[in-house]
Order: sequence, then structure tokens, then C-alpha cells
Amino acid sequence: MLAHLRAAFEPVVAGIRTRWRDADQALADLEDRLTGPAMLVLDDMHCVDRQPAVDVVRLLVRYQPRLLRIAIGSRTMPEVDVPRRQLTGSVLQLDGNFLRFRTWEVDELFRNCHGVCLRADEVGALTRRTEGWAAGLQLFHLATERLPPSGRVALLNGSGSAGPLTRAYLVSHVLDRISEDWRDFLVRTSVLDDLTAARCDALLGTGDAAGCLRNLERAGLFTAVDEGLVYRYHEVLRAHLLEELVSRYGTETANDLHRRAGELLRGDGALGGAVRSYCRARAWDEVRSVLAIGGASLAADRGSWMDLLPASIRDDDPWVLLAFARRLLADGVLDRAEEIYRQAMTRFSATGGSADAAEELRRLQAWREPGVGVVSDWVHLARAALVNPREHLRVVAPASGWHALALGLAQLVTGAVIDAATTLGGVADSRALPRTAEAAALLGRAMALTLVASTESDTARDQAVTAAKMLDAPVLVRLADGLQALAGEDTRAAKHLIGECEQAGDPWGAALLRLFVALAQLGGADEPGALLNAETADRNLRQLRAPALAAWAAAAAGLYAVRDGRPYPQERLAEVERSAGLVGPLPYALAILAVASTTAKRAEAQRLRGLACELAGRCGAEAWVSRVAARLPGAPPAGPDAARRPQGGATTELASPDPARPPLRIRCLGAFALEVGGRPTTVDGVRPRHRALLRLLCLHADRTLHRESLLEWFWSGREPERAQHSLQVAVSDLRRLLEPESARGAWTLLRRDGDGYRLALAPGDECDVRLLDGELAAGHVALRRRDTAGAIRHLGEAIRRYAGDLLPDDGPAEWVVAERDRLREDVAWACDQLAALRAAAGDHADAARLAREGLRHDRCRDGLWLRLIESLHADGNPAAAAAARGAYRDMLASLGVQAGPDHTVSHRR
Repeated sequence: MLAHLRAAFEPVVAGIRTRWRDADQALADLEDRLTGPAMLVLDDMHCVDRQPAVDVVRLLVRYQPRLLRIAIGSRTMPEVDVPRRQLTGSVLQLDGNFLRFRTWEVDELFRNCHGVCLRADEVGALTRRTEGWAAGLQLFHLATERLPPSGRVALLNGSGSAGPLTRAYLVSHVLDRISEDWRDFLVRTSVLDDLTAARCDALLGTGDAAGCLRNLERAGLFTAVDEGLVYRYHEVLRAHLLEELVSRYGTETANDLHRRAGELLRGDGALGGAVRSYCRARAWDEVRSVLAIGGASLAADRGSWMDLLPASIRDDDPWVLLAFARRLLADGVLDRAEEIYRQAMTRFSATGGSADAAEELRRLQAWREPGVGVVSDWVHLARAALVNPREHLRVVAPASGWHALALGLAQLVTGAVIDAATTLGGVADSRALPRTAEAAALLGRAMALTLVASTESDTARDQAVTAAKMLDAPVLVRLADGLQALAGEDTRAAKHLIGECEQAGDPWGAALLRLFVALAQLGGADEPGALLNAETADRNLRQLRAPALAAWAAAAAGLYAVRDGRPYPQERLAEVERSAGLVGPLPYALAILAVASTTAKRAEAQRLRGLACELAGRCGAEAWVSRVAARLPGAPPAGPDAARRPQGGATTELASPDPARPPLRIRCLGAFALEVGGRPTTVDGVRPRHRALLRLLCLHADRTLHRESLLEWFWSGREPERAQHSLQVAVSDLRRLLEPESARGAWTLLRRDGDGYRLALAPGDECDVRLLDGELAAGHVALRRRDTAGAIRHLGEAIRRYAGDLLPDDGPAEWVVAERDRLREDVAWACDQLAALRAAAGDHADAARLAREGLRHDRCRDGLWLRLIESLHADGNPAAAAAARGAYRDMLASLGVQAGPDHTVSHRR
């Protein structure tokens, strides 16, 4: 190992020794001689079976030279100190999920690399069959490159493996590397979908299956479902093993094993697997018996158990039909699902599952025909949010349960994205609703947070994707994947997903993804077909009777037409503006921007742009709308005299300030201060509760606070009428304080907004909390885009702007604690990220300073402690590093956690 390592480094590292006696000498040589970044790639580490060689790699990883990066490829986890590296954030682990090709990547691979245009259904079938395995995709290409399209289809639809090349690959690279006994074990147990030691022993009549499974897992032959308990073969490998089963033992023996597997699975209650095994054994009587006894349980499983059934059973059994209808529903194929539901109902007996089928059919029809039937049903409530969301908000707020989900969707559709994220986050955290509601709520929350470029949006999208896949609802998976792709500016993936929806017969998925694409491209570079895509989304959503969503698409289409310089009828633009205004402030802001770009009067255009940005600011989406505005013709150039409001790291062009409007300067961090028109506002004569209300409004400047929330925070327990009167008195008191010379009804600062109140910001106003949030958001975006310079700039500015805890004089008041903790954690996160960037640049002194700064805000943040210790060591301060390590141990001890010698931690019993 040492000789090969030296031979690898010799061409790129000058002056290394002619021979390395041991790993310590190799490490010293590399530390001294490396003058620039280098990467050592150790592939197939699972083949290293000698402990001295493993020790060499372990030392390389543990004491990794400063300029050296190490990439390890292995089918199994190598015996090196990966957990410690993960704890410090200095290792990136890529598992099968990272390496797997997604459907759109398969399409791109064959289209761009192999010159083959696969149909959408072929792409989907190939991805499922190979599980996105890169080698499997290449083998399929090699096996079919000289075949006509019909041969490719036959290979995809067949029950065998992907041809002789796949068999040769699996034999030479997988099966020939294990003993004949293990290979025979693989072949005979391939009849089981999920393998456990008990099932394998019962099937084979043995008692040592547990050890065999563990050995095969270490050899990398399983996809572990539940580590150490349940195992599963890769689909391509299993197809080959099933072929080998027949060739080795004959059809009769293979069918007998399948039948015995079916009996075992049936006894374990795994009815779906039992049906699959009985179908492979062609034991149709047993299949009918399982359906008769466990039909209701099977109908709740939309998996692959029904795919091997013959038409005589599939088209006649009511439970199979019900399961098939549910699968179509989860795939978004509503027309076909309704048809199959009706067929299932005609075949159920009076005591069967007809009631469930009838109720699900009624809900499906309620979704397709909004406004028909009762309005208290959750389907009607959610569907109403896509028709008239503003009316819906007045009906259901305040809400809980299904009403809360409907409320969150209505807030999202109107453009109240911050409120929507909060409401839908509460729905997702609720234990009262099923997983369907959780997945829908997480998807909606991810949409809202992505639109405002929140620091939480990456995590929110990951959660949405995971929840949709756990639910096994392809319609939600495609939407979540599309949102994830667009957040990474990958419009090709999103367009492929639209094709998947259209191929599957999912009109809702295709229309919503088109809307996602239309909105995502508004603030980006010009792309061909953007106008056509937005117009198609508008048309499709109207056909689906979702006029509120169609208003968004229509506004986007108007903006694209204006941006492309195409003629757009004024009457159509007026209709778009009117429709968007009926939906909510954010789509209305988009429509107003389109109108502003077609207005000949410069002052009017400027006023409309300012209004659009103000509306977007109420929703928390000002940065996005500003980017959209900057792409339009006639947008004023950014200059030193332009009125700007930083939000999310972007510059927003607004109308000139109204000279009659006094500018505001708000400080909430470290202490409270408010200046109106350049003069400090004295609140000595104001009642304490009214002063607290003012601080709350300043904290949430330019955001509407609902009246019910204000009453709950400040006048809880009072009779409703008295509480409402007290709120009105407080608002009147504050208005006189802020604008003593304004006549009644002419207030410009503290405004009534629907059922709430808002302290309005204008160009030139400053709010330290808003500026801090903007820098944090911009820093997060820069990190996501790998813009190191931008991340350093924005994160450093965010840390500088944090002048102290939020409103410290308000102590543990309910309305401030959560925001105070959020900002403290966000600044600690910024310190953590910036410290890592400074350490990567070699400035360990600054990294240590930032780590200490972050620990002042969050002393329990492991990453900051570990960064501090490592940077102090790297900066040549071993005594300070030892002191930091002791302080870290004390902190862990106060939490009941014991640190190991290398900083890893273990919980005490």
C-alpha cells in the first residue's frame, strides 16, 4: 500500500523520499512537501482485506495533511474514522441515493450521450428496473444499441435480466467473487422479496441464515431495508438470480420454492409478497384465497403485488380493482381512477368494501367538480382554496386539523407565503392528520419558503421529497422533485417531469409543474418557450377549474410577453390585472408589473412598480419581485440615487419617497429605538402595554399582524368587545405618537390591513431585523450557489449587524421569545458557516474568532466547538486549544453527555 501510494504521489509532489518505511513517514513527507491542493482517490476499498493496509488508510484519514483531500470508494463502510469527520463537517458521504440516476437524468443520458430518444414510459420503466444504477443503464444501452425500437420495448417488458451483457457482468464482478455455498444461498432465497433470517431458515430448512446474511451484506450484495434485520436484493441482481434458479433446478423446483415463499409470507402477514410469490408459482387458487381473506388489507397497498395477476383475476376481483383505483389516484390519473372506482363498486357485495369505494369516489368527484356537495368536507375545503382563496380565508380562520391545511393552501395561493409556511408547518407537525396531509403540507411549505429564498428552504424541500416518497404518491413525488430541480435552476429536469405527468395522464401535476417553471423563470435568464409554457399553464388550470392558480400563470404570461417585446392586448392585460387582484397581493403585484411596463407615463410606471414591491413586501417576497422587475423593459437603472430596500440580499427599485411621509429608522437588536423623520420617538408618556405593542409592530415591520393574535398576546382573558376596544385605543394612541400632525384617517405609518395592523415601511426606511434577515438569506443563497465570495460578504455583514439580543428589555414575553431564539440561532449558524469558509481559506485565526462569536450565541453548537479546537491547533495555539477542549467537555457534561478522547460523544445511561 505504501509503495503504491508513493508511486501515485511521485509525479506531482517534488522531493519525497525514495521509500516510505511506515505511514508516519508518509504523512510527514506529504505535510512538508505538498505545496498545492491534491486529491487522493482510493477506489474499491472493500477489496483491502489486510489490516496493515487498512491501518495506513486510517492514519491518512485521521491525520489528513492540510492540502490533501481523500476520496474513498467502497461498497461497504471502510474501517476509518468517518463518524468523527462527519461530526466536524469535514466529510461528505455519497450513498446510493446520491449516485442513483433519476428519471430525467436517465432521459438526458440516453438523449445527449447515446443519441437515443426514449419515450417517457420507457424512461420510467428503465429507471424502475435498474433502480437508477449507472452500470445497469450502460449495460441496457450496450444490449439494445443495435436493436430496433420494438426490441428495446420487448427487453423492458420481459421478465428476464437486461441481456447477456448484464449476466456476464454480474457473474464476473459479483457472483464469481463469492463461494459456491453463498451463491446457492442467493439463488434459492431470491424467491423472497424481503429476506429475514427466520424466513430464509424456514425456506431452506437451515439454522445459519443470520450469519450468511451478515456476510453477504458486508460483501455489498444487499440493499438493506432495516439494517441487520431485513434485506433486499437489487432488482437487476434479483432478476438474474431468478433466471439462474430456473436454469439450475428446473421450473418445477423453482415453482415449489415460490409457493413455499408465498406460504411463509402469508403466515407473516406480508400478503402483497405472498400474492407475488403465488403468481410466480402460477398458484391461482392460492391467490384467490389470499384475496378473499385479506382483500381489504391488500387494497390499502398500492404496490406491485397486483402487477403479476392475470386478467381473469385483475379485472374481476373488487379488491384488486379498488387497489388499482387508489394507485391511479395517487398517480394523478383521475379520469381512469373514477372509472375503476365505479367498476369496483359494481363487483362488491352488500357487506364488502363498497362503502369505502363510494366515499373515495365521492371525494374524487368533489375534487373534479368543485362547489358540488357539502362544504365542510376536507376535499371541498382544500379545493375551494384553488377557486376563491380570499373568501376561503375568511371562512376557516382560525383553523385546526383539515381546516388548517385548507387555510395554509389558501394563504399560499393568495401569496401570503410567510403565513402559509407557518400554517402548513403547524399542520405537518400535527399528529391529528394522516400522512397524506403531512406530505401535502410539507410540499406547500417548501413552495412558500423557496419563493422567499428562506434559509430553511433547502431542508423544507428535502423533507417534502422524503415525505412524498414515503407516502408512495407519484403525483406528489413529481411535484416535490420539480420544486427541488427548479430551486437548483434545472429547468430541463422540471420539463422532463412535465412529460412524465402527461405520459401518465396526470393533468394536475403537469399544470402545476408548468406553473412552477413559469414562476421560476421570471427572475432568471430568458429561455425559449417561456411565454408558451405560461400560457399553457393558464389554459390547463382554467380547464381544471382552478381560476386562482390560473391567475398566477396569466400574470406570468403577461410579464413574458412584455419582456419579449410582443404585443399584448390592453383589454387582456386589464383582465389579468383584475383576476390577479381578486386572488391576492402577490399575483396582483406580478400583474401590476406587467401593466407598469406597458405604461407610457414614466411617473405612473414608477408608481406601479413601487406599489408592486410594497405588495410583495407584505408577503415577504419583495426580493423575488424585485428580480422580476429588473428583467422588464423600462425598469430604472440601479444607481446611487435610486431608492432601495434590501431584502434577501437583493436591491429593489422603488418609487421615490413621498416627501410628506416621515422616514423611519427602527432598532430592535440590543435595545429598542425608533426615529421618525430623523427624530427619536419618546415613549415615556405611553402606557406600558401600548409601548409593547409598538415594539411588536416594529419587530414585524411591514408585515400584517392579525387582530386575533394581538388580542391574544396583550389582552388575553378579557371579554371580546372590551379587548377589541382596548386594541383600538392602543392603535389610536400610537398613531398620535408617530404622526402627531396628521389628520384623522390620513395615517401613513400605522395602517389597518384587512383584519390586522401593519407598521408600513417605505423607500429609505430602515429596520435592523429586516436588514439582518436579508443578509442571512443572501448568505444562504450564496452558499447554495457555491459563491464563496458572496457568502463571506453577506454572512460577515449579518454577523456585524447583530448588535445584541432582540428586544432584551421585553424579557420572556411570549411574542418575542421565539423570534429572539430564531435570530440567535441564525447568527450562530452564520458564524459556523463563515468560520468554515475562513478555515478553508487558511485564515484559522479569524475562524477561531468567529467560532467564539458563535458560541456566545449558542454554546451548545457542536460544530462551533470543534471548529474552534481545530482552528486553534492549526493556528499554532495548542494551549488555547486544550482550554477550548476542556470547556467543550464541561458543556457536554452539563448536558449529561460524555465526550470521547477524539471529541466524539456518547450519551450516558
